[in-house]
Parts: sequence; structure tokens; C-alpha cells
Amino acid sequence: MKHFSGLIVIMSALFLLAACGNRENSGDKNASVITEKIEYPVFIKDPYGDNQADWWKENIETSKRLEFVQTLFDWAYSGKVKAYDYLTNKPLTLDQVKAIGNESDTITVTQSFPPYNEKDTILQNNIDLRLVHKLKFMEEWRFDLKDHSIQKTVIGIAPTLTVYADSMEIKGYRPLFWIYFDEEYAKKNETK
Repeated sequence: MKHFSGLIVIMSALFLLAACGNRENSGDKNASVITEKIEYPVFIKDPYGDNQADWWKENIETSKRLEFVQTLFDWAYSGKVKAYDYLTNKPLTLDQVKAIGNESDTITVTQSFPPYNEKDTILQNNIDLRLVHKLKFMEEWRFDLKDHSIQKTVIGIAPTLTVYADSMEIKGYRPLFWIYFDEEYAKKNETK
């Protein structure tokens, strides 16, 4: 137990020293930037099933989650906020945003009866917002030396779709686009 307590004291001291050495010249002597940019994913719904005992872990109550995700898409679809390509950070047009997750495929189907003609069939895939199980956050973190609090400022959010195989096993996650809340960050990092 002594080693664990000592480790906590050492880690706290290192954290404070690092924070003190990283103060900004903003005039606030107590504020220290821990990191200007950190990106991490957060499940907002457990894609493997709802655990009733701990429903609040990796879950937001269904109606609130869907309402929030729908709001992000409404903003992006209407142009109320600018959406950016997740990989290239290029600004997306409204048509490009509306096309994300709403793709069509053309397949050739052979009739199962004579004369066994081939016919092209268009399959329309529309995004199901209930499958947005993750959000990727980009944030700035600050540590306040005076009251020992951490402030997080959200720079941007990327809704992330769960991708399933035909067998309904999870293949992975697909970030769809970025929405930035910090316009200066977006302008500074925008690529043409």
C-alpha cells in the first residue's frame, strides 16, 4: 500500500510540474494546457448489446443518443455547420455530406428461369443513424492549478458508424466526417 501511495504522489508531482512548464501566456496564471489537441473515440451505445446492469456504461439513453446524432446530421445536411472529410480535412459540399452512407450499388442478377436473362438491379443503401455507436472527439485539455480541475474544450466531433459483415459480426468502425466547433481551428487546418 505504501508503494501505491508513493506512486500516486510521484505521478501527481510530475503531472503538476509538466503542467506548470506548459503554461500559456493568456494571463491566467492558474491555467495550463495539458494538450492542445487530443482525439479519442467514445462509445455512445454498446454495439454488442445493452448491458442492463450497467446501462450507462458506453451508452447514452436511446432517445437522447438518437436526438443528438440526428442533430449533428441535420446541421451538416443543412449547411448550418461545415462538415469536413475525416481523412483529408477538406471541406465537404452539401451533396458530398448527404452522400456519406447513402450509396447505391448496381448488381447484375441472372433470372432463375429460362431464358436466364441478366438484369441490372440498383440497390440503395441509406444510412441508419441507429448504427452510429461511437463519436470521435477532438479536444483541448486544460488543468487549473488553483482548483485542481480539468477543463475540456471540444474542438470537433466525428460521428462513427458501426460496420457489420453479412454474418452480422462487427467488421469495424467508419468515421463519417468532422464537425468543428472551433472555427479558427477549422480555418487553420482546412486543406483545399
